[in-house]
Amino acid sequence: MCFRLFFCLFCFFVILALFTQGCSNLQEKVYTRIPDNVYQQAEKVCNNIDGSQFIVRDLRVWMKKKDDSEIELKHYKSILPDGYYFCSGHDRNSLIIE
Repeated sequence: MCFRLFFCLFCFFVILALFTQGCSNLQEKVYTRIPDNVYQQAEKVCNNIDGSQFIVRDLRVWMKKKDDSEIELKHYKSILPDGYYFCSGHDRNSLIIE
């Protein structure tokens, strides 16, 4: 009898927690479009590197190696804002670049 009461109370509180968590996050998600000039510049870099991601810091492009060190691509200057950029849909052949 005690176990059944404990189990019913436990189920009630789990359902209550899930219900309140689901209802508390009803904000509508807003999609922000990437500006075309940023997308085109990032696509140019992605097409010319052999990696899945790159980093821009102070208008310089860096790539992360598999051993977590970074390589600066000195021949690339970028107008992209500082941050991480991910390349998708490109073939990767490098054994050292992530």
